[in-house]
Amino acid sequence: MAETRVFVSHATADLDVAQNLCSSIRNLPLRVALAGEEVQPGRMRRNLEGQLRNSDLAIVLLTEQGAEDYWVNQELGYAVAKGLPIIPIVEDDSYLRGYVEGTDGVQYDAENPEVTVFNLLSRLRSELEPIGTLSSPNWYVAFPCNNGQCRAEVQLEIDQLQKDLWQTYEHGKLLRADCPECGAGYEFNPATLGFVRSVAPQAE
Repeated sequence: MAETRVFVSHATADLDVAQNLCSSIRNLPLRVALAGEEVQPGRMRRNLEGQLRNSDLAIVLLTEQGAEDYWVNQELGYAVAKGLPIIPIVEDDSYLRGYVEGTDGVQYDAENPEVTVFNLLSRLRSELEPIGTLSSPNWYVAFPCNNGQCRAEVQLEIDQLQKDLWQTYEHGKLLRADCPECGAGYEFNPATLGFVRSVAPQAE
């Protein structure tokens, strides 16, 4: 299966917000390009057209700055013209206008980012499951074990529905993956898929 690419459009001032919201997405089997990270020194943002052309889905961050940003609107228009699925993250529903008018946005809550990330992951999963990218068994987080000198690949497989992941989160439980080589454990937030802590392997 070809690598699935996600383009994230945002105002320059919102780069930190975009990075925080998309940190968990980058742990998934996707190639995620944030506009603010892709601009090379001395080059214009218009050079990102190629990134959009090769993308399968676009996320657009519509804060007060983003909703008025020239490049965000240019990138949004290009995504619409290409027929990409678009997931708006909106600070206020009034920003759902123009190209995204009538689109269901993911509400951005700066005071409760876990809810925002969970809802973003839910929308992303919904949009990509039809093409098989985030359907079981492809819904996983893979990373190298960092226990001592062990560097074996650890994989957190996620076969639960989003509603079940949220219930796990509300019950204060974590998701866990164990290293197949050394037995070290890694625990994750079920709402955001963010890493929480590591657990030393049990002595034999």
